[in-house]
Amino acid sequence: MTTLRIMAAIFSMPGLWMLTSCGASQADTTTTPPSRETITQVTNPGYRVGVSHETDADTRGLGVAIDRAWPALVDVYAELEIPVSVYDSLTYRIGNLGFQPRRLGNERLSRYLDCGEGVTAVPYADQYAVTLSLLTSLRAAGNGESVLLTELEATAKPRTVSGSALPCASRGTLEQLIVEMVQERAMTGG
Repeated sequence: MTTLRIMAAIFSMPGLWMLTSCGASQADTTTTPPSRETITQVTNPGYRVGVSHETDADTRGLGVAIDRAWPALVDVYAELEIPVSVYDSLTYRIGNLGFQPRRLGNERLSRYLDCGEGVTAVPYADQYAVTLSLLTSLRAAGNGESVLLTELEATAKPRTVSGSALPCASRGTLEQLIVEMVQERAMTGG
């Protein structure tokens, strides 16, 4: 589950700030480990924005044994063109803790990430340099099946000008896609 809270202070009169707050969250359907929180403040003349971003592992049952799920997971990372820098076949962990994709597979990053958008309504995930940390692991479940855990964290930073990195929230679509692809490959053996 990923929660993104934004508090914006908008300059309305000299010396007076008006505060607004909004929040978005996904329903938690599984048990997840404690979250990590990142707080970023961006200040420009006339307004100030503070962003709080919490990341939890997305945990989902696969319905297949771990020895069938592992090779399928490795294939999924290759198909999505995710460069692998973490690979441990003994603990069933695969991922990359810091890469900068422009797309994942054939999809724009905004399909998977919400990094906000500018005044032209172009998603920052497609416009900015996104640094993505993605780690997926498998755990054996008590019934001979397996559970897939995916941790995703991302930030977006302007490509052409200096600026602070903005935290991005997962839309949950990449985690779901990984689960579906692993299940399909593990069940069909391909």
